[in-house]
Amino acid sequence: MSSPMLTVHNVAARASTDPTRLQQHLSRCNANRGRLHRAKGAAESIDAFVSPRLVTTLALLAAMLTGLVWLLT
Repeated sequence: MSSPMLTVHNVAARASTDPTRLQQHLSRCNANRGRLHRAKGAAESIDAFVSPRLVTTLALLAAMLTGLVWLLT
């Protein structure tokens, strides 16, 4: 037996137009994100900023580490 095809018509027929159900769905989605969702978003933003500048970032970190070692000796 073949499984029924999922078509746009089938999805649209099952979709609810009730705004309260949409609000309930969005509330559940927000609750399921977890505590670390904001931290993950921040980490992704930092990664998106640093990745294209990897060589510059590494050079800056090396310079800072060298300066710290120089100050401590």
